[in-house]
Amino acid sequence: MIEPAMFTEALDPNPDIVGRTAENAGEAWVHAARRWLERYLTENPYLRPDDAKRNGCPVPPTGEWRAFGSIIRHALKHGLMVRAGEAPRGSGHGAMAPRYRSLIFRGNPRVGGSV
Repeated sequence: MIEPAMFTEALDPNPDIVGRTAENAGEAWVHAARRWLERYLTENPYLRPDDAKRNGCPVPPTGEWRAFGSIIRHALKHGLMVRAGEAPRGSGHGAMAPRYRSLIFRGNPRVGGSV
């Protein structure tokens, strides 16, 4: 099993637009957002990107939620979750958004998280 502590390591070394957005948000935010996501994934079987805004993830200091994309990529890379298709967004008039399944969920798989 992947050690969750690995998830809070340094920023990805290959920044792109999403990575630069995360860098602009600052290392303190990146670490806080990674800790939030790790905790969320242990308590919820699924994640949609909108869940971060609605469930207490720290707001990036820049206000740009695109920075959360680097947090998601990091979690995928470190085996904390896998992509599990798509689900309607909580916002955006029902547009579809990626849905991720937690690989570190510790609860009842029929309860919690977004569907």
